[in-house]
Amino acid sequence: MSTTPAFTSLPDSDIATAALRLTESRLPEFVVGHCVRGFLFGRELAARDGLLAGRDYDDELLFLCNVLHDLGLAAGAEENPDRFEVHGADEAVAFARAAGLAEDKLPVLWDAVALHTSIGIANRKQPEVAITQLGASTDVAGVGLDRLPADLVDVVHELYPRHDLGYALPDLIIEQARANPAKAGPLTYPGHLLNLHVPLGTSSSWFDVLAGAPWGDRPVSETSREGAVSPEELAAEFSRRLARGDVDGLTALYDPNAIFVPSPGSVARGRDEIRAAFADLVGSGTTVDLELLSSHVSADQALVTHKATIRSAGSDQVVVTTEVLRRRADGRWVYLVDDPFFGASH
Repeated sequence: MSTTPAFTSLPDSDIATAALRLTESRLPEFVVGHCVRGFLFGRELAARDGLLAGRDYDDELLFLCNVLHDLGLAAGAEENPDRFEVHGADEAVAFARAAGLAEDKLPVLWDAVALHTSIGIANRKQPEVAITQLGASTDVAGVGLDRLPADLVDVVHELYPRHDLGYALPDLIIEQARANPAKAGPLTYPGHLLNLHVPLGTSSSWFDVLAGAPWGDRPVSETSREGAVSPEELAAEFSRRLARGDVDGLTALYDPNAIFVPSPGSVARGRDEIRAAFADLVGSGTTVDLELLSSHVSADQALVTHKATIRSAGSDQVVVTTEVLRRRADGRWVYLVDDPFFGASH
């Protein structure tokens, strides 16, 4: 399929034109380009799924959903306590109502803006909501890009350059969240981005949320039990879980932003990479015995070293570990940095 000028055409009704002008006046150029590209990519992907404008969805409404979907990132929006998706939805509806959009279309517009980062939810809503989320995902992460002709993508990028959107957009969200952490609640997309940019050991996981809850609930299984009651018990728990091949249980001993060195020159960052590293260690039959050499605790952090005997494939290796631990809000200790080979590399 070759690209045609019709692909890059935008709705030109009074309200569509006003919406684009609003976005251009309140958001940086790279966000404006993202909003328009999301509309063009989403509309094309919808067509490839058999959805046609005028029959299956309202093209003007889809354009409004896309071009207004990041209004919550406008300058000054950090003063509003709602996450940017929700604040943007309120702003979009306020604009559209004042501009005369039919009342029955306003809930669709609100959902499309509020849910555009909600993978697995937006796609179950009205077509305009689903297509908005799909187009935004395509433009940010390349979802569905393999279904778009390369020449079509090139033309869109020529008209609306990316300006490194994939990194520029998170920077804007993080800047806003730092100014008002209420906009980045735990387990939200803004909260996830903020957690990646806070000092090591200060990010919040789901279990940190539970630790701060008033009910006093406690873990009911070893796999869900994160950390240990003391630095010494953390090492013992590590050895036990590794011996029984409990990959998830091992991963639960590490902070969400922890660093683990499974072998010299190899670094696993964050729980997904750490889980993969432990899956490899468990698969190889590796076990580790730890003998405490030193432990220095300062407030909620600790520096610990162990003599570690690593047994794998019939061979033994003895190293001195370097471990940085932190004590969470619930009093349990987790690994921040676990490097058994740090001393040997310096």
